[in-house]
Amino acid sequence: RRGRVLERFVRERVDGLELQRNDQTMKLRRLRDDEDELGAWRLTVPVDDEADEDSVSALLGELEWLDARRVLRAVSDADRTRFGLDTPRQRVWFSAANQRVLLRVGRSEARGEGVYVEIADRPGDVYVVPDSLATALAHEVGHFRTKQFLGEMTIAWARELVLSGETASLRLVREGERWWVEGKERVRADTERVKAWLRSFDDLRATRYATTPGLETSSSRMTLRIVPPEDRADAEERTVQLWL
Repeated sequence: RRGRVLERFVRERVDGLELQRNDQTMKLRRLRDDEDELGAWRLTVPVDDEADEDSVSALLGELEWLDARRVLRAVSDADRTRFGLDTPRQRVWFSAANQRVLLRVGRSEARGEGVYVEIADRPGDVYVVPDSLATALAHEVGHFRTKQFLGEMTIAWARELVLSGETASLRLVREGERWWVEGKERVRADTERVKAWLRSFDDLRATRYATTPGLETSSSRMTLRIVPPEDRADAEERTVQLWL
């Protein structure tokens, strides 16, 4: 860790992150279990959802390898104001081993070397670090949300599928390993075709979250009911809807 801004940062031990800029706050926490000591990240504020592991990993990597291009010692309050650290544009906290560490991000350095940063528990020291830190902290909440539609759920647990359109709807129900079409008459569905379609849905990922999806008048909808096995006490029944 010699030469790194965060000398005692161990990413495997980090169990919480909080990002703040302007009036927006985002919080993430790591959920650990006995089978996977690294656990999985979850976004808790401003929404409660599974986190995008790649996005969180990129942010942790930015903190882990953060290096100082310059270090300014015994900085005065007037200099802190000039560097934008009295009213930082970004704040990031990380929690590990019952400790919570705060980094404040100020203005860009005048010569273009990076941005000014200070660590709350090191008063008087200011670091000039690469702009990549500010970029990593500037993302909207959708960047850190999972892009998987089903997340940790699996299509192997699918029990009911309803496809709705403008003039008709189709309801399929699973019993054991076989799928059935429910209607005026109950007929056997092509189980392999249903499974293939569900696999494509299981692999579906978003590229981003849209603020104005434009689906208010959508007439096509898919509803998928997922029921975990009884021995999976850690998972709950879930209904997923997809508008097109």
